[in-house]
This record gives sequence, C-alpha cells and structure tokens, in this order.
Amino acid sequence: MMTHAIHGFRFRNLLGRIHSTLYSDNTATDFDRQNAHIKDLLEELDKLMASRPLPRSPPDGGALSFFTTPDWYQAVYDSAILQLYRFHITDSQRSVPPDIITKCMRAAKSACHSYRRQFLGTPTTPTWGALHELFLAGLTYLYCLWKASSARDSLRHDQISSTCTDCTMVLVIMAERWKDAAPYRDVFEALASRTMTMIADKQQGKEAAPTWFATEQDRYSADLPEWMAGIADSGISLGVDLLLSGLGDDFSFSGTCEGGDESWDGTDVSTMYQL
Repeated sequence: MMTHAIHGFRFRNLLGRIHSTLYSDNTATDFDRQNAHIKDLLEELDKLMASRPLPRSPPDGGALSFFTTPDWYQAVYDSAILQLYRFHITDSQRSVPPDIITKCMRAAKSACHSYRRQFLGTPTTPTWGALHELFLAGLTYLYCLWKASSARDSLRHDQISSTCTDCTMVLVIMAERWKDAAPYRDVFEALASRTMTMIADKQQGKEAAPTWFATEQDRYSADLPEWMAGIADSGISLGVDLLLSGLGDDFSFSGTCEGGDESWDGTDVSTMYQL
C-alpha cells in the first residue's frame, strides 16, 4: 500500500506542476514556451505511468476508495493529458491541430469509462477530486464536439452517446451519495442533451440551433443559472471556467471555429452567472 501511496503523491505533484507551469500569469500567453513545457511534462507523465506499481485487487465487497482501484492510475493519467492540452483547445486565436483534439477526446472518453467501471454498482465513495476530474473530462468531450467538425465526423452517434451516458450515469450516482454533486450532474446532463441534439441535427443535414437551448428551452434554460451558481458555490476550477468561457455567453455562437460551422464570441460565462 505504501508503494501505491508514494506513486500517488508523485502523480498529484506532477498534476500540480502542470497547472502552475502552464496556467501561471508568466507563461499563459507565451505559445512557444507553453509547447516546450508541454513536451517536457508529457515525457515525465509517460515515465511515471510506465513505472506505476501493479494494481491492487479490490476486496470482495468492492473498494470504498477510488484510489485503491485498478482504474485510478489511468484516470489520473487521462486527467493530466486534459490539463496539458486544455491550453490548446481553449485558445480562440489559433486553430487546434486535429491530433490534439483526438488526444483530448480519447483521454476524456477513457476517464468517463474508468469512472463508470469503478462507481457503477460499487460502494466507492465520491470525492471532490473524482467529481472535479470526471466533470472536466465530460465537459472537454462536449467542447471538442462543438469546436471541431473533424471530431464529430470521426465518431458514430452511438459512440458519442455511450461516453455522454457514462459521464451522466456516474454524476447521477455521485449526486445520490453526495448532494454537492447535484449541480454538476444537472449542468452536464443539459449540455450533453443539447450536444446530442446538435449531432443528430447535423447528421440529418440540419443547421445547429443558434443557441444551446433553443430547442429545449422549457427543459433546461430556466434552471441553468441556478445550477451554475451551485457549481460556483462549491468552488469552480480554472479548467471549468476556461471551457465554459470558450463556449460563450448564454451558450450562443457568434465567431468562427475550426471547420467553419460553429463559433463563440469569447464572452466569459462566469460573469453571466457570477461565478
């Protein structure tokens, strides 16, 4: 157990350094410097992942802590990948290379599947760290689908639905066990529902609605500010703020994204909902 604890501390230390290195005031606007840091940090992350100890077998009754499960290292690795490349996918001044979109979507999908395996039908206790990382993974997945036509075109509808369902399902489980997770569940369910509508519309040759909730206003729009405020009360993270800000004020689109068919105006939604 001590070997796992030490390796876990090393992972968490690296996650902290990724955040402070890439998102500090001194480096956040320097693209070349950021890329150099990302390359070095990725090499360190891959070495750390390769040297992880063999997973522990869960007890017969199921693990109470996610840390002791076989999926923990993979989930932390996926979270680190998303932190490394969030700088790229939220940069509205430059087009995002397709391989980075692919890396982020694979990591987000993997994280959602890992959490589903470890929380569905088990007594695993939700934590702030697990909630934060799962929500960011799901949000990143949706963000990439809206941002890049290449991301949507490379996936079948059922594949997208499976990942969204995994994330929603685990957030539902977390909210049943911990009331503070409820706003995260509600916000993600609303965003995922609108995203699936957008995907279906585009596959049928229809244009996306001008706002996120134009076709589902009665279901979600009235409650969304309250749900967003609930997230703010529990402590919104930089990652959540960057992704939601990139989607634009009131979840409407007005600028041009990669692929030329979606856009956002860059308005900070945190000001709209007083996050």
